[in-house]
Amino acid sequence: MNQSSALHVQVPVSGMHCASCVSRVEKALAAVPGVQQAAVNLASEKADVSVAGGVDAAALQAAVSDAGFAVRTESFELQVRGMHCASCVNRAEKALAALPGVLTVNVNLAAEKAFVEAFSGNVDNAQLVAAIAAAGYEAAPLTEHREDDSERRGKNKAS
Repeated sequence: MNQSSALHVQVPVSGMHCASCVSRVEKALAAVPGVQQAAVNLASEKADVSVAGGVDAAALQAAVSDAGFAVRTESFELQVRGMHCASCVNRAEKALAALPGVLTVNVNLAAEKAFVEAFSGNVDNAQLVAAIAAAGYEAAPLTEHREDDSERRGKNKAS
């Protein structure tokens, strides 16, 4: 895959204090298979990562965590209509998981709901609804996104 076809994911990193921290995060992310480039900005607390299409966001999160830092996440909940079977659930989950920065997806057929966890700032409700629509189903946000409380508390303690 060439550089122009790479996906870009912003990984929000907490706990960095200096250039040495930035270097540790960049090296950790660059070591993830499929990562083409990682550039960390200390001031914005974000890593801009160019990845090949198959890189799992959870692998990026694990690399940052193993380097001793935290990744801020958001949670989303959607109402999903039009699913009839396990195949429908699988199709909806794949559509959501394909969005850059999505960590976990859980679609519940009986409840007609989808739960998504993603890197903060990478996706919004509109993108999630559009992904579900592209998979052939209807979706509507049930809640506004929520930043992971544990990450926010950890960031406040570090300040």
